[in-house]
Parts: sequence; structure tokens; C-alpha cells
Amino acid sequence: MKKKCPVCGETFQGRPNRETCSVRCRRHIESRRRSWDLREAKAVEAEMGVFPDPTTALICQIGEKEKAEYKVLAAAIRAANGERP
Repeated sequence: MKKKCPVCGETFQGRPNRETCSVRCRRHIESRRRSWDLREAKAVEAEMGVFPDPTTALICQIGEKEKAEYKVLAAAIRAANGERP
């Protein structure tokens, strides 16, 4: 079955469930997915008001106005992040 690699655009023959032409292209997609997942985790942290560093955690305990701002931040991160690759 002939397919086109989504990373490099090369045409290759492979099994129906094979996505990429080479290990290099597969690793590229895996890397993009990992970085997407990290950005999504940051969006969730911003939305929930849970931050790993203590300085940001202190800021987060201020009030409802700040929580709304963090939700806007989370929405902006998700918009920039796009759909999961």
C-alpha cells in the first residue's frame, strides 16, 4: 500500500497502520506530541491555579479576579497549542 509521510512528504510502501516512512520521521512526530502534551499541562495548571513554583502559587491565592485571568491565560495557551498532532 503506497502512503505519503506527513513529516517529509516522501511516498513509501508499508502496512496500513504505518504512519511514517522512517524512524526519524516517527521520532519527529513523537517529539511534537510530547511538547504538545507539556503545553497542554501548562494550560491545565494555569486554569486550575496549580503551579510548581512557590512564587506563582502565592500570586494564585489572591482572588477571583486573578482566577479569571488565569483562565484567559489557559485559553490563550490552548489556542496557540492547536489540535494534538
